Amino acid sequence: MPVTRHIRKGKKKGKRQRWRTSRELARWLVEDHGIELDAAALPHNRIVDRFIAPPGFVAVGRDDAPVAVDALQGGWGQFGRVAFCNPEFSTALAFVVAGVGSVLSPPRGVPWLRRCVFLLPANPDTRWFRLLVDVGARVGFFASDGTSSGRIPFEPEDATVDDSSGAAFPCLLAVLDRGAAPRPAGAPFVADLLDPATGRSL
Repeated sequence: MPVTRHIRKGKKKGKRQRWRTSRELARWLVEDHGIELDAAALPHNRIVDRFIAPPGFVAVGRDDAPVAVDALQGGWGQFGRVAFCNPEFSTALAFVVAGVGSVLSPPRGVPWLRRCVFLLPANPDTRWFRLLVDVGARVGFFASDGTSSGRIPFEPEDATVDDSSGAAFPCLLAVLDRGAAPRPAGAPFVADLLDPATGRSL
């Protein structure tokens, strides 16, 4: 199935979309999935050292230099075998298309990703959600702990370790592995419930 047909431009919604994933959740995700590349990041919100920055980004020093600029151009597998993608939510569709393509059909001569882990809003009525389900990604919704309603914490750019705020909406984690079997037409969709602190199945 051609994934490019799902592309639609998003709208920018402000700086809050560039807040970073909470340190605790990021640590568990890296440990559990072996993440080597953050495919949609800036120096302050990356969860691993290797990251792809948005178009127009200019590094001011060696420590914040990305491995590439503009994740929507070219495959991600040339920079690592397992990628994490928590894009600005207004551009989620384009990044999901790029991540799916990097796993299932990278450009000629570019290595494929073994796995891509997406952190996204829990919006089942979107085209990117349907795409992930159709290509066989494993999807988990962050469970409510009685107070969070599945809204995982994010941290502003100048946050301290304890300075975080829950997302304005519930989120999900989708994991796409190379070799995943596409969902047959009409087959039921099954999802996990995830711990908001660790991203692990409950």
